[in-house]
Amino acid sequence: IVSNQHGIRTYGDSCPEIRGNNISNNDTGIYCRESATPIISYNNISNNSGYGILIDDVLGNTVKPDIGGGDGQSDGQNKIVGSTSYGVNNKNTNNVMAKNNWWGDTHGPKYPADSSSSGDWAFWDKVGGDIIFTPHLITEP
Repeated sequence: IVSNQHGIRTYGDSCPEIRGNNISNNDTGIYCRESATPIISYNNISNNSGYGILIDDVLGNTVKPDIGGGDGQSDGQNKIVGSTSYGVNNKNTNNVMAKNNWWGDTHGPKYPADSSSSGDWAFWDKVGGDIIFTPHLITEP
């Protein structure tokens, strides 16, 4: 899934399983909004010019993707690397589970409290929900 504005877009109250895809060279790899609860596992999410995965904030938004270790029982195992802005950006007030993923560095992703890793960013706003990314993979899946 390459060269689109959004590689995959989830919205409404959808609950798609996004598994085993190569999602690259898009503006945003996976775009999540509204009440969507996608289960995201075993994907190569790489080299997107904006975000690997964007969890957007819309008034009344209850979006809650499972990128690994969440309520949807995702195994994670995603390769989240090479995005220009952030690997995962959580603009929502819900915490997002993103365990057991490869972020391009054995130390895991960069994140607001520690930007020393060379991995992709796991970013959330100070007033929003967190991204729970530990444990993370120390080698590519």
